[in-house]
Amino acid sequence: MYFVGGSDDKQTAEAPKVCSNTDTQCNFDNNMVDAVTKCKPLVEHAAKYEFEWTDGLLDPMFSHARIDSKKNQLTFIGDKVKFTNGFNAKMTMTYACTMDLKTKEIVDFKISEGKL
Repeated sequence: MYFVGGSDDKQTAEAPKVCSNTDTQCNFDNNMVDAVTKCKPLVEHAAKYEFEWTDGLLDPMFSHARIDSKKNQLTFIGDKVKFTNGFNAKMTMTYACTMDLKTKEIVDFKISEGKL
């Protein structure tokens, strides 16, 4: 005897969660993919020599965020990359990518030596 059928549960597509412009964590979670795809090339381009990403599945590229609700911008901050200098030594770099939450464009990028 064989049974073929589907579930009686109705599956509904979830609408993307709408975040308040003051909710840092909600905006951070909702915009993480856009931030990674747009900021990663900027970080890599800033390297004079070689670079090595130290992020992973359980350790994402961005670990902090700051929100500017007046400008409707979110700054993603991380330190999961090492740049090789002229002496072949690796230095951890801290980077910050500011995204306009309305247009999803990067409006500012900063990178400096050091850890968070």
